[in-house]
Amino acid sequence: MNQKVVLMSTKRLTPEYFDTVRADLGGGDDLVLDVIGWLPPEDLVDDKVNTFTLIGPGQMPTIADRVENHDDGEEFDEAPDAVLAPEAVSGPRPKQKPQPTPPSAVRVKKAAGWRVRRVQQSAVRVAMKIGPVRIVRVSRMSKKISNAYWKRVQARPDVRDFLAQADVVIALDGNAVWAGWNLGQERPDRPVVLGLPAARRELDQLKVPAGH
Repeated sequence: MNQKVVLMSTKRLTPEYFDTVRADLGGGDDLVLDVIGWLPPEDLVDDKVNTFTLIGPGQMPTIADRVENHDDGEEFDEAPDAVLAPEAVSGPRPKQKPQPTPPSAVRVKKAAGWRVRRVQQSAVRVAMKIGPVRIVRVSRMSKKISNAYWKRVQARPDVRDFLAQADVVIALDGNAVWAGWNLGQERPDRPVVLGLPAARRELDQLKVPAGH
């Protein structure tokens, strides 16, 4: 009997992450993973999960994207018939004595170093001033993502179907917790958990026959 797990995430996940999820949940061919993602994965996940439903901004990656982003230059580091440098033909050039640095150049170099240190110190002071403001901004953004994610979940019939058939729902990150909490209120009989360890315990209990 298949165990259907729905993963809820607002992060950009890698294909390899789903291997970790499957291993942490006990693996097995009977484990069916469906993902409700706010952001698309970093690469193709067709062979990693049953479905990946994107409900946020962006587009799902395709094979065409992978080909377009491929860097062909890495395959031709050195041609087999590369032209040798002149030094390889005529032998090494005689070493030249290093020329002394003019005093004016030394002064310019010291002045430049002093300016760099001053800019770095100013940057540190600015960062310390804007630190708390940045934290507040991130917190507000997280709240917006949490609310937007839950609204999309509510509005998508296909997502609701996946959730209705799920044995366990997992909120993978903090921004998905709000949606998980609301789902738990809707159906108290369906386990909705935060993180993989809690989900593994729920799945293990489902495998235990009734009355044991």
